[in-house]
Amino acid sequence: TYPVSFGNSYWTKSGATIEGDPSTAGSELITNGDMELDSDWADYNSVLLNERSNEQAHSGTYSRKVTVNGSSQGIQGDVYTSVSGVMYYASVWVYTTAPQQVRIVIREGDDTGWDADNLFTTDGSGWENLKFYHQQVVGGAQSYILLHSGSTTSGTYYYDDISVKPVTGYSAPH
Repeated sequence: TYPVSFGNSYWTKSGATIEGDPSTAGSELITNGDMELDSDWADYNSVLLNERSNEQAHSGTYSRKVTVNGSSQGIQGDVYTSVSGVMYYASVWVYTTAPQQVRIVIREGDDTGWDADNLFTTDGSGWENLKFYHQQVVGGAQSYILLHSGSTTSGTYYYDDISVKPVTGYSAPH
């Protein structure tokens, strides 16, 4: 029998993943995640281009077009309030035409460090859904999502339908 607590070492062994029940998803925490407004997404690390675009859209009319000319460039969402110990489900739709890195990180709620850090590589075939669960270690009113290019130093990304929602974790096996 293993405790339900995700802080237990059983859950952090190599290869183990922690997942929540998507049917329990709470309220959306990302402002303008559907990119229909031209607001709420700031430049990160001197990104070359960050604009609302109708060239590609996963849903609706617009996405966020981001062009990079250096590593670790991208966009940062508005702050939201997170709660320590709560599990969250993050989902990002990204469109690329060549394989590119996408690093998705979640800021700690007290703005002192990164709570979740996930590196993906797209296959370059169009729209892809990048998603993960994470348990918020440090909650507070200064959490935000950051999407950047990792070690990719050139290319264009289109982001749409970005979501972070609290979820209930599954019970531990007995």
